[in-house]
Amino acid sequence: MDVRRTINALKDVNIAKMFTTIARLLHFRLTWTRRDLDYLPAGLG
Repeated sequence: MDVRRTINALKDVNIAKMFTTIARLLHFRLTWTRRDLDYLPAGLG
């Protein structure tokens, strides 16, 4: 039972990290300007 509880706790942490990463990427994507595209390699813009 303790092992299952630990695994579930780790899953929750991973989901939270994934969510914050996605939120940061979306925030960056929505707030950048055209000038910021100059700093990205071709293909990412």
